[in-house]
Amino acid sequence: MGGVGSLFIGFTIAAFGVLGARVGLPLWVFLSVLAFYFFDVCYTLTRRLLRGENVLEAHHKHLYQRLGRLGWSHGRINAVTCCVTSIFGLGAYRHVEDEAGLLFFRLGGGLLIAGVVWIEMRDPEFA
Repeated sequence: MGGVGSLFIGFTIAAFGVLGARVGLPLWVFLSVLAFYFFDVCYTLTRRLLRGENVLEAHHKHLYQRLGRLGWSHGRINAVTCCVTSIFGLGAYRHVEDEAGLLFFRLGGGLLIAGVVWIEMRDPEFA
């Protein structure tokens, strides 16, 4: 995506957060859309810490980067990211209305865990 795309998306999410707060939506609704990215950062940092790596050094060990090494195209990686992010977004949207949103959060979490297991089993760097 690059820096410019990331900055624009960050700005957009922040703007929607501010607008949502003005109409009374809880902050977690907007943060849940970022669940995929929070998970990736936390998982990657934890994994690197457990391996004794310097977490302040540049690396190429995020889940999306590992999928690229496994031969996935940028389009395919972005499509999966968008799908998982949409599931969390639906969960947030539905949870504001009723408890049915928890199903989407569980589905999104399950997909993230299944994806990590799949990557860990196939990434040649760690086989």
